[in-house]
Amino acid sequence: MPNVKSLFWCLMICLISFDAFAQKPTSIDLEAIESEVTNKKSRFFYPLLTKKLYKFEPLSQEELIHLYYGLAYTSSYKPYFTDPRLKLSVEHLRNKDWNAAINPSLEVWKSDPVNLEALYYLMIAHHESGDTTNAANYGRLFYRFVDLIYESGDGLSAETAFVVNRVSDEYTMLQQMELGISSQTLVGTTDKMTLSKPIERSDISEEPIEHLYFNVYQPFTHMSESLNSSTKKKKRKRKKR
Repeated sequence: MPNVKSLFWCLMICLISFDAFAQKPTSIDLEAIESEVTNKKSRFFYPLLTKKLYKFEPLSQEELIHLYYGLAYTSSYKPYFTDPRLKLSVEHLRNKDWNAAINPSLEVWKSDPVNLEALYYLMIAHHESGDTTNAANYGRLFYRFVDLIYESGDGLSAETAFVVNRVSDEYTMLQQMELGISSQTLVGTTDKMTLSKPIERSDISEEPIEHLYFNVYQPFTHMSESLNSSTKKKKRKRKKR
């Protein structure tokens, strides 16, 4: 499972210099997405998108992008929270109790529509229980969200990093690529992953890929704003005293 806690204190330290080092992704127009998902008249208004999502209605690539990155502009966005119900699903999956594994992840997904872990566990549990229809529904969503992250960059530099809306999705991507890491470093809002085994390129004249980069601007911004809000509240309380 993703070790989100291991990054938490590094993030806290880096947030002190957030403004100086923040690397806003250039491949995704986050400002435009925020404007659309919060606009009740927009076809990308977030509640409209989630309504289609939960009914497994066809979704365009644009709609998926607004769903994934637009979550950051809703009250459901908790990028550093790992829901304990997901661990419960994992336990049931390990015990091959497929039906019992479904409900915990389903509950998470209903409150967190682009949670990749929940979608993955739902896909596996339904597949193993013989429900091929729902396995296909959840699998389609999971892999389409994974694909849009792939398409957000090439992961070979800070400037062309894969753009994720939560830290745990970095680990999901690495798992999908069957890659391990030996270390990681946070540089501003970019997470630099050192691969435990370099990726050989098809062109032998090129150097192997030793690092992959993930842009965590959205969770970073969320934490920065939360800390600033918390600090202001404390100051107001002190003044009242």
